[in-house]
Amino acid sequence: MSIQLENTDYPLIQIETPGDWKHVVSACDGYLAERDFSKLSSYFADDIKTVIVEKKYNDKDFRGTYYNFYAKKFANYPNNTIRLHFFSATISADELFNLDNHSDSYIGFSVIRPTKINPIGRTILDPQRYQALRDISALRNIRPIFSALN
Repeated sequence: MSIQLENTDYPLIQIETPGDWKHVVSACDGYLAERDFSKLSSYFADDIKTVIVEKKYNDKDFRGTYYNFYAKKFANYPNNTIRLHFFSATISADELFNLDNHSDSYIGFSVIRPTKINPIGRTILDPQRYQALRDISALRNIRPIFSALN
């Protein structure tokens, strides 16, 4: 099974074949079109084994944009984003909220905004753990943290 915990705020998607990336698009609740996600998935190729989708993420960058622009429109726009966490190891649903054993396989995250144009927001990837970024220096250590645990 490539997608677990599908009807929760933290779907877990195991990437076993290139076709499994479509589950990531569907887990983003329409925030991400397949053409937009192809930008991200083309970078990862065989490096990503698990994607954890963190729904209802409160991104401070988008929050500022939302209150300065979208909140003043006479229409309803979603005010939360989705954060995708990328791992180079296969993670089971039982390990979802105890990721200490997988901190070495955490590659980073990408924020998906509920906008039609440029939905891919802040993306932080660890160049030491992601082969394609080995020539770029990291400025900060990152570890997997879900906002629900803070």
